[in-house]
Amino acid sequence: MNRRLLAAASLVLLGAILALPAVPARAEEPPTAPTYTVFATREGLVGHRTANGHRIQARDRFVALPSASVVASNGGTEFQVRVTYRGRSVVLPVWDVGPWNTRDNYWAPQRRYG
Repeated sequence: MNRRLLAAASLVLLGAILALPAVPARAEEPPTAPTYTVFATREGLVGHRTANGHRIQARDRFVALPSASVVASNGGTEFQVRVTYRGRSVVLPVWDVGPWNTRDNYWAPQRRYG
């Protein structure tokens, strides 16, 4: 009798589990880094030096950020940013400090347009 009771209880439990609505598995979203929209210009100072001492060549690809605390070493990639434009992106090293537009505080939540 115990076997029949166990089998019946197992069937009831299985039926209850199968009757539950399926819950789709939630994929964990990777953490996202802060994103800012900024305007860029071409450096164009071929032959001059960047903040890390690199002498600018005609086909160099790097960026400048307004803080010297995130400048990579000469030729280094310790600090990088991803630049995305029209569906394409590239990761570039931070080799210079700028821009020097002190009125464009793009990082501030209560941004002032100057």
